[in-house]
Amino acid sequence: MSPLLAYLCLPIYTIHQFEEHDDDRFRRFVNDAIAKGRQALSPADIYWTNVLAVWLFMALAIWAALRVDPGWSVMAGYLVLINAAAHIGQGIVMRRYNPGIVTAVLLFVPLGFTLLIKCHATLSQHFLSLLLVVAEHVAIVLRVRFNLARLP
Repeated sequence: MSPLLAYLCLPIYTIHQFEEHDDDRFRRFVNDAIAKGRQALSPADIYWTNVLAVWLFMALAIWAALRVDPGWSVMAGYLVLINAAAHIGQGIVMRRYNPGIVTAVLLFVPLGFTLLIKCHATLSQHFLSLLLVVAEHVAIVLRVRFNLARLP
């Protein structure tokens, strides 16, 4: 069951990425609302951190769940839940919509919790999956800070 739920994260994440990135919404939001009009994120940053990394983590989670142990499905669960937490936290702090928050709340939260509840993962699988997903999200924040530090 858990590899199927991990696989379902792929089309759900695609819907989320449409909300986030259609018309360059997420990059423009970060650059306008967070970076005050400066370019904290470039199109290449979006590709590497928000698209490629996400899809590689999803592929790794599904591959490991099917080829190594179904418990590795938790990586996909943490990927959607940590992303949802980031969107929800940002929405609360800024008291406004951010690109991706609707699908994060409506799709990621229920899917992520269902996956974590249904998945029989070891403590090590939980820990490593959570660590990798948090590191990926921290990398996005660090990239924004690095870019802002280089700007006048």
